[in-house]
Amino acid sequence: MNEKESETLEWHDYQRALDCLNACNLSGLAKSLAGVTTKIWAQARAQNEGTAWVNGHPIVVLYVSQMAMLSGVASIADMETFSQAYKACERKAKEVA
Repeated sequence: MNEKESETLEWHDYQRALDCLNACNLSGLAKSLAGVTTKIWAQARAQNEGTAWVNGHPIVVLYVSQMAMLSGVASIADMETFSQAYKACERKAKEVA
């Protein structure tokens, strides 16, 4: 795998975001999110986007929602944002490269 391929978001990145909603290990989630964030930033740079775009990316929203739930600091305050992120990850997870 070359460097460009390793920085491209693929269907399984979206599927992992969906799967993370069943996670119970906060440190595992953090490690997984850190790995996929590199790809999200590569996509952001390619589209001339910045931090707000990355923070609102569907994959990030799902991971952070689960982290908040596990840590007990917040419930999903904005269900519409979560729902849109979930649907976007579900669509992308079904795409086969």
